[in-house]
Amino acid sequence: MMTKSIKWAVKEPNKPLEERKFEIQYENEDERSAKELKLAQTLVGGYVEMVWIGGKVQALVDEEGMYKPLEHNCGFVGTIVFVHDEEGEEGNFWGSLTEDELRKLDAWVAVHNGLQHPGNVGPKIFSGAAADEYRRLLAEDRKSQQRQWESF
Repeated sequence: MMTKSIKWAVKEPNKPLEERKFEIQYENEDERSAKELKLAQTLVGGYVEMVWIGGKVQALVDEEGMYKPLEHNCGFVGTIVFVHDEEGEEGNFWGSLTEDELRKLDAWVAVHNGLQHPGNVGPKIFSGAAADEYRRLLAEDRKSQQRQWESF
């Protein structure tokens, strides 16, 4: 049996960002991944949706949160779990946040605190020039998010 210690940050609505440490015990990498997912689902209260925040930081939120009576929280609804995305390093896992990532998350929360979720803005189907423009706007937004993340 192996044990992995992980450090994530949890932001509940109307509460400050909180660093939390967890111990995952597992026999193999598949079990580790499954236990991390179960822990994340428990913390967010439902199916997990990953949202890139900046660098290698992902926000884990309740995928169906907008359909539940949850409070707004930094542009999302319900509890947010922030993790370090280890994809490509050791497989597809969520690892411990670094001290620098935790510092940047404090700044990110300060900027985004009070923002409300925009409602259901799910994917739209585009083709041709509209699809090209949509992809361009997404890429531009991602670059903007990365610049903001690096400024913290």
